[in-house]
Amino acid sequence: MNYKLGIYQAPEGGIVFDVDVESETMWATQVQIAQLFGVDKTVISRHLKNIYKDEELEEAKTCQKQDEIRKEGERQVRREVKRYNLDAIISVGYRVNSMKATKFRVWSNRILKDYITKGVVINQKQLERTPEMEAEKKLDEIKTAMMIVERVIRGNELSSGEAKGVIEIISKYTRSFQVIDEYLKGKFILSNNRRARHELSGVEMENLVMDLKEKIGEGRGFGELRVEYDDFNSLAEKIKRDNDEDDSVSRKAAKLLYFIVKNEPFERGNQQIGGLLFVVYLAFNQIQLSSMGETKISDQALTALVLLISESVGTEKELLINLICKLLDN
Repeated sequence: MNYKLGIYQAPEGGIVFDVDVESETMWATQVQIAQLFGVDKTVISRHLKNIYKDEELEEAKTCQKQDEIRKEGERQVRREVKRYNLDAIISVGYRVNSMKATKFRVWSNRILKDYITKGVVINQKQLERTPEMEAEKKLDEIKTAMMIVERVIRGNELSSGEAKGVIEIISKYTRSFQVIDEYLKGKFILSNNRRARHELSGVEMENLVMDLKEKIGEGRGFGELRVEYDDFNSLAEKIKRDNDEDDSVSRKAAKLLYFIVKNEPFERGNQQIGGLLFVVYLAFNQIQLSSMGETKISDQALTALVLLISESVGTEKELLINLICKLLDN
């Protein structure tokens, strides 16, 4: 495989990558990453070691070894070279000195916005090839979903985990549009028909919330219901009423996360609690893993979803629920 990685420093300080359009991710050597951030290769090596030591990333999934033929004097020598993917590059970018990290955040936001724009343009071209009356409506749905993401990026200085989570969501979301036949048949807004095996009871929710509160050492207000909720049973009943009779398990899970994060039934801790209940609900109903045994929505992607929900407006509820369903059903 041939790798191309062009790097330049724009006058305003933005950093731009020129990557092969066919590539699903970006791979770079320690030398290339060092050039990007203007530091010595030993600095990059140290950061990468700490990233893997802290278990922020898995080395097996983010590092790739490749034999490379180099000319050393009059000889051609085969050397093993390590290359690191975009996740690793992002993590390193948030560990370098503050000036470089700031420039990297500017680059990250710009790349994400470009990704959103290009994704919408590509899908618009695909839709123009069909006479379907619903094409324009569906394109508007895509644009609106991506606008939510762009608004969050523009209004927040994302952490390393949040940035990678947003990238993961966009990647999985836009990848699903490749199956254009499915999209044009109107299946985009539908999740699978699998029904929930288990609904969280008020007692289960209370135990989970109290356990979370104890583990993270939060004090007064965390996990305490607002006055409009008598107890956890009333909260469970309210969530149940928010579901439709024909809702799939994916849709119920999406509504649960949205309800807790957006409606804020607790005095404090709604985002953490919403994420916990969402993950537990997926586990109870055995839909948290893909057919390959991988987590469908990583911790980073879940963090980004929570951020998207919290920054959204009421009219965007259905779009966000559909987005979560699509991530779960892929």
